[in-house]
Amino acid sequence: MPKKKDTPNILGKMEKPEAEKFKGGRKLIFVPLIFMMPEDEPGVEELIKKYWEQVKEQVEKLQEKLVSINKIYHEFISREGDEGVKASDKMDVGSKEIVKSLINKEANIQALENESLLNEFMDWSKCLSLRLTSEQVFAKLYQFYGESLKKREEHMTKIIDENLGSAEFGILFLREGHRIQFPSDIEVFYVSPPSLDEIKRWLRDKRSASPSPEETT
Repeated sequence: MPKKKDTPNILGKMEKPEAEKFKGGRKLIFVPLIFMMPEDEPGVEELIKKYWEQVKEQVEKLQEKLVSINKIYHEFISREGDEGVKASDKMDVGSKEIVKSLINKEANIQALENESLLNEFMDWSKCLSLRLTSEQVFAKLYQFYGESLKKREEHMTKIIDENLGSAEFGILFLREGHRIQFPSDIEVFYVSPPSLDEIKRWLRDKRSASPSPEETT
């Protein structure tokens, strides 16, 4: 199994990224994938929009001054080329505008997902969203979900490792909380604009404000 990289470089914390950091070897920009949810309050909707605007600005600055991004890897996309672009465009997520911009600058979108593994994962996710009364059934479903997620992430790791060339720069759009272990020879740069901390703070506040199961019974 590929050796996990140490703590990645945090792009949002680097006021003036040094050009030397981007020279030589395989490199990957990791962009946390944040979706707009139907139940989101108006305040957080604006926050998520601001997040994607800040990500786009950071990526464009990197493109203009320091790097040329070659490969695009995006969670939930199992096709490459034009089909991958169409799949990205159908998503209700701010990354699609960044993908279009990168494609216009001759980056290529890759098939990060295996369609069969992705469908299996999505089906187990739907099962877990049901209101279940049996703890045994829930435990079994969660086991299947975890096994499916593990296979899916192992496939993503393999795709990035085999697909990203020795001197290429890639960008990965993926939800946080993943357990992907990037190969040790890939240097990872983590995009963390100020609005990301604001979103995380909003989520923590929302969780702390939610009633406990005992209070709802």
